[in-house]
Amino acid sequence: MKPRVVFFANGGFHSAVLRPIMDELKGRLDVQPATEAHEAGRLKPTILVVASHKRLEWFRWKLPETWICSVRHGLVGKRGIEHLPDRDSARRFDSVCVGDQTTIDRYLRNRAAPQEMWLTGFPQMDPLFRRDRAPDLGLDRSRPVILFAPTWNPQMSSTPLLGAEVADLILGPRSAPSTDGTLVLKAHPTTAMWNPEWLTTWAQAAAADPRITVLAPTTDVTGVMLAADLMISDASSTIFEYLALDRPMVLITTPDAASDIDYDPYDLPWRWRDVGDEVTDRAVLASVVADALAHPTRRAAERLSRRNELFGDLQDGQNARRVADRLVDLAARMRSGKAPPALRFASLPRGGGSDEG
Repeated sequence: MKPRVVFFANGGFHSAVLRPIMDELKGRLDVQPATEAHEAGRLKPTILVVASHKRLEWFRWKLPETWICSVRHGLVGKRGIEHLPDRDSARRFDSVCVGDQTTIDRYLRNRAAPQEMWLTGFPQMDPLFRRDRAPDLGLDRSRPVILFAPTWNPQMSSTPLLGAEVADLILGPRSAPSTDGTLVLKAHPTTAMWNPEWLTTWAQAAAADPRITVLAPTTDVTGVMLAADLMISDASSTIFEYLALDRPMVLITTPDAASDIDYDPYDLPWRWRDVGDEVTDRAVLASVVADALAHPTRRAAERLSRRNELFGDLQDGQNARRVADRLVDLAARMRSGKAPPALRFASLPRGGGSDEG
């Protein structure tokens, strides 16, 4: 019997990270998806693959023999591991798929070292490195497509800063636009839960301005990035995913960013602002956007340097396959008794841990 590998997507956007790995494993292992923790538990997996720390301790309690592997869902930390309960059982996976030394160092520094670190790269990056064809999103591609993909963190996010004037502030007023483009608004998937009023503001803005297209928060941002000629963000992981396309970015730094509970001056969004044109005053945003579109290669050297530092040799669009190969190898080692047993802890709370990434 093939070892059963269950992929637990507790957030809709986690499915986009996990699905390519599942596709690579077809016919190689017994692969099962699960969207609820209890569903994953009932499947009694040999290996459980997740994209965050959510419910880690519950799974440890419910599935003590199961090897738990994280493929992560974000490229930046935002102090996520630090916010977890100060217990090894809440922080340590059996294996973690990583793509850079910064991530490895963060796990080691925060007493979250797994049994095995797998240098695979991030599966969600594959379509970007391959330069896949953008999906049909109903956008007018005859004009520049500008993607606004802000983070969800209240003080770091530029969403409230731009508010209902988002189109005028990015494209310029309709009477005299700085950029004759299509503005795509794509919120972080958790925005609907934490800040639904932001989505209401966007919906009202789109109803009044035909230049705006609002996508559902659960839309896979990878496809939108493939369609975008320029991206605007603030402190989101999308900044570093977009590096794969070598296209211009504008990064908004909000006045209260440093007061956010998740702010970490050593995290990538704050150390690597040179990959885009930084804006601190919303009044100049439209002119900066227009200038960045007019000079798309201006920061190409910085983008290339940071991309190579972050992704190294893992830019071939084969990250999902590398993760799948590691899982097949693990299953073989488990069958032969050559893999270490899953981590065990003397006592475990029955609740889940916090999300990270």
